Amino acid sequence: ELHPLQLHRLMLLPDGRVFGTGQGYKGRFLFDPATDDITYLGDGGASLYALAVCGDKLYWSGYPSAPIYEFDPAKAWTVEKVGGPGSEPIPEESADSNPRRVHADFFALYNQTRVKKMLSGALAADGRLYFAGAGQRDYDGGGLSWYDPKTGATGGFWRPFANRSLGWATTAVNGRYLVVGAEGSKCFIYDTAARGEGEMADAPALVGEFE
Repeated sequence: ELHPLQLHRLMLLPDGRVFGTGQGYKGRFLFDPATDDITYLGDGGASLYALAVCGDKLYWSGYPSAPIYEFDPAKAWTVEKVGGPGSEPIPEESADSNPRRVHADFFALYNQTRVKKMLSGALAADGRLYFAGAGQRDYDGGGLSWYDPKTGATGGFWRPFANRSLGWATTAVNGRYLVVGAEGSKCFIYDTAARGEGEMADAPALVGEFE
């Protein structure tokens, strides 16, 4: 018996297909508008909310604790799939996993951002993928995380957003600036060309905020 279900998130892929997921943790799928073919991928991984494309791969973050995943749509979905009785699933952080969690410690980014749910993502001119979200439950504020597909480095910070949950993120001026909407009709502007390295080096790159 079939039942209608709302779509939760959709993202256009570089090859023209659409990646999507339904409400209620009902798995992920690919849709090809050129052929009307729908491919059900499977379940597994964190619940995704924030998606961004870099090169030929799709990246996302979400809930709980805002981990970041990399998905190659040219390869088979492997998360939570097993080879048969007695076999173990491929670890999400393994290079053989698709999607793959890009950091070994599931809570690594949560400890830096305090974010339970990332809500949006964007690719900036510095080659990093940025994700913005809200603390929820454990923290009344927002945070930013990032991932560099070239180096595998990740990071994040929260102190400038201690009283503002973050929502939608986009870029401006050819991707140099990350513009992030925040609670209370506020926006933060982050200069990706001004960031440094090390703990809290990202915070000075916040060059402006307005309401």
